[in-house]
Amino acid sequence: MFSKASNHSSPDLGDGGAVGLGFSLRLALFFTAFFAAGVFALFALAYFLIKDAVHDQELETVRYRVDEYRAWFAEGGLGALEARFAAQSNQIPEVMFLRIVAGNGDVNYFSNPRGTSMLQLSDLRRLPTRPIEGNFRFGEKEPHTWSVVSEQLGAGLVIQAGKSSEAGEIVLRHFRRIIGTATVPVLLLGLVGSVFVGFRAMAPIRRLIFTIQEILRTGDLRQRVEPKRGSNELNALVELFNRLLAKNQRLIDAMHHSLDSVGHDLRTPMTRLRATVEQALTRDDGTAEDREALIDCLEESDEVLQMLDHLMELSEAASGTMRLDLGKVWIAELFKTIADLYEFVAEERGVVLSFDAPEEIVITGDRRRLQRLMANLVDNALKYSPENSKITITARELADLDEVYLVVRDEGAGIPASEQGRIWDRLYRGDQSRSRRGLGLGLSFVKAIAEAHGGRAEVESVPGRGSEFRIWLKKQPE
Repeated sequence: MFSKASNHSSPDLGDGGAVGLGFSLRLALFFTAFFAAGVFALFALAYFLIKDAVHDQELETVRYRVDEYRAWFAEGGLGALEARFAAQSNQIPEVMFLRIVAGNGDVNYFSNPRGTSMLQLSDLRRLPTRPIEGNFRFGEKEPHTWSVVSEQLGAGLVIQAGKSSEAGEIVLRHFRRIIGTATVPVLLLGLVGSVFVGFRAMAPIRRLIFTIQEILRTGDLRQRVEPKRGSNELNALVELFNRLLAKNQRLIDAMHHSLDSVGHDLRTPMTRLRATVEQALTRDDGTAEDREALIDCLEESDEVLQMLDHLMELSEAASGTMRLDLGKVWIAELFKTIADLYEFVAEERGVVLSFDAPEEIVITGDRRRLQRLMANLVDNALKYSPENSKITITARELADLDEVYLVVRDEGAGIPASEQGRIWDRLYRGDQSRSRRGLGLGLSFVKAIAEAHGGRAEVESVPGRGSEFRIWLKKQPE
């Protein structure tokens, strides 16, 4: 009998595949990393070049001032140098110090630049008393960088002048701040641009993937990928794919034509034979043995015609060209149809059929072929189930995997482990089934229909305890 049931918890039958980054995004990240490295290298080079230029310019300024101070000393001595340096310090923007030391280290003159907070005389102790030039950091509490030039002044004296690099450091700090502020927008712009360019560049591949998916879903080899204008490697790939499709379509069409011709050539005489047998059976001029022989011929001809139909459909499924009339299929309604078909057959064999499917389970599929799939499984279960046994047909859905699985479970003799991998092969019949009528095409047809719908077929069986056939199908997208 047919019964409805609500959803029950089902075991975890597999984990969904993790979705990784798309190729376009990975390509964009790859190029953005190279772009970032290039930008960093460019900014670093610019920074150090500017830093060297600023320091060189400051040293050049100090050299000019030292030459000026030496001229003042030559004209008026130390007194004139002190007076003119004090007057100049209030006029020029540079912050400078001036020190005159003897060869033994005695300080003859020291002028602190604009107050005593920036530099102390004690800070200059480590400054050599010989001609030098370079950048030094002075100050314990608040260190500052100074550009220093020392030259001989005459009479055993050395003149030392230094210019604070604070103005240059401010310029460099502004440059670093600009670099830090501009780096993030530049990298984001590079990333967005790379994603956009990669997305557009991969458009032919996406169209190629979509076309392949449609061909696998519908089996229609007439579909083609429209190439874009221009000449590049991706368009060449699209053109080659279209040519390959056209060639495969011609080969499959030729194969179908040959199969149709063979099927027609075989079906016609078998149909005539069947008609002749039926006509002979309508007459009463024959013995019981003759009528029995004619009935056997009629049944065998029906099996041959059925085998031809199955083989033609299996050939389509194997080549991926099975045409499906897709639509919404409610599993509960499908089970009810199967229940109506096999209810009386099950009662005659003393087998209880139990159907259990939630009303809300809906899939996208070809109802007629799915009905044949379930009919083959139920018929196969009835064929090998003993009397007073039970066949359970259930349907469940896995929300996290977007899949539906249909289960047909019987209490028959089961299938040996050595045969379970071969029962899906066409025309294969196990040892236990050879004594029963059949074509050996039912389970191969079941597998072909499941795979044509993007699903799969599985079996689990224990000899002496029965078999369980599972069909996995995709749910109807919401």
